[in-house]
Amino acid sequence: MLKQNWIVLAAVLVIVVCLPDYSKLKSRLRSARESRSKVGGGSAASTSPDSSSTQAATGDCVCTPPVGQVSSDGETITLSASGRGITLVAGRSVPALVSDLRSHNRSIRLRAVRSLALLRFAVRSVLEALIAAAKDPDAQIRSTALDRMAQLQDPRITPVLVRALQDKESIVRQSASLSLWNRLRLRPPCNANPNITKALVQALKDEDASVRANATLALGTTKDPCAGKPLFAVVVRKNEELEVRCNAITSLGELRYRPAAETLISYVRGLNDYSPIMSRSVAALGVIGDPRAVDPLVDCLRSRDFQMRSNAALALGKLRDPRAVDALCTLVTDPEQDVRGSAAWALGKIGDPRAAQRLIPLLKEEHPLVAGNTIVALGEIGDPGAVQPLILFLHNENASLRGKAATALGGIGDATAMGSLTSALHDDHFWVRKQAVKSLALIGGPKALAAVRKATKDDHPRVREAALDAVEDLTEHRLAVKE
Repeated sequence: MLKQNWIVLAAVLVIVVCLPDYSKLKSRLRSARESRSKVGGGSAASTSPDSSSTQAATGDCVCTPPVGQVSSDGETITLSASGRGITLVAGRSVPALVSDLRSHNRSIRLRAVRSLALLRFAVRSVLEALIAAAKDPDAQIRSTALDRMAQLQDPRITPVLVRALQDKESIVRQSASLSLWNRLRLRPPCNANPNITKALVQALKDEDASVRANATLALGTTKDPCAGKPLFAVVVRKNEELEVRCNAITSLGELRYRPAAETLISYVRGLNDYSPIMSRSVAALGVIGDPRAVDPLVDCLRSRDFQMRSNAALALGKLRDPRAVDALCTLVTDPEQDVRGSAAWALGKIGDPRAAQRLIPLLKEEHPLVAGNTIVALGEIGDPGAVQPLILFLHNENASLRGKAATALGGIGDATAMGSLTSALHDDHFWVRKQAVKSLALIGGPKALAAVRKATKDDHPRVREAALDAVEDLTEHRLAVKE
């Protein structure tokens, strides 16, 4: 009880220090606590973090934190009692802030939109207020409202951001282009939207370099092949800002724009090792997938810059061309661990058996990135010679490595790993047990079926689910064999 009182006192002190209307808030907190005591017989401060949703004063349904909870930003406080709640931001309720956005006073409107941007949720009234604020006469207010919109899921937001790309103030266009990119990146569209592409292509001609840089990145997330040509024009524009050109190269890779491959290859061959244009070109060529890029990328493996060697290895892994195997094998002894890890990852993606014996010594690496990539690579290559070294990793202290080893053994599919994988069903970590179940299903056989049947009673639901699927698959396979 003493501990609970201290928690309530601490919450009150935060309110007193942080908010101007502290006396009113103290009264509300006291009332809320008393109400909770009457209803539930307990202290308000003991409310569970998983409190159910409450009803805001506007009538919109919102999810509110427990009584007297102060958010991590130190500004938002939510008071709730008996199933009803009021959210306070910077000392004002949400309905009051929404009303403040209609004020004739610019300072009040700016304070209101900044406060609403602190909210971790957006009820209908807040969303409509932010959309209205995007048309405010003041550029700072419009910009702040657009910044918040990137995180909102309402379909009405995208047209607002697209229109704002034509705003007369550069600060607003910067916010609109950045929010649109973040929105497309976090929620990729299923299909290309010509209206969005058209607006972003127009933004490539904006006088503000930040707007152009944001627009190039956003175009890469549109999935619209029509964006390739204007992006390529930006890349070859010699008087363009370096950041804009680099972003355009990245987006060409995301769009897999093949016509740009020849130019990007020329950048890889003609620029110095530390050029940002060369670095972005290397990464983009790996995604574009043009086989002509293999030889210049292999040359990059000899770069003096370890980051360039690492990026080139990753790009070659994405190309999956066996011609790069010998060159990648030389990197398993590179002095930089990032390079060794990238080389192991790339060799796994190519899947050439010649690489297996060169990779096995990397299992002795202490760095988990290198060891983990090597384990995965050996599983993808499928060489039976890697089974015994991988079995040893089932006893590693690192649960991630144990799980990867279990997965790799299933990829190889050698029955000699059956006993070790069965023992892994008793691992302390549920993910290791889950991967062991999946691998036993891949190896198959009566012993595997008996083992995964026992796993259907595992304590963890994900392990049980995987075991049930494995039993079903193995049973169907046995029936198919009999037929």
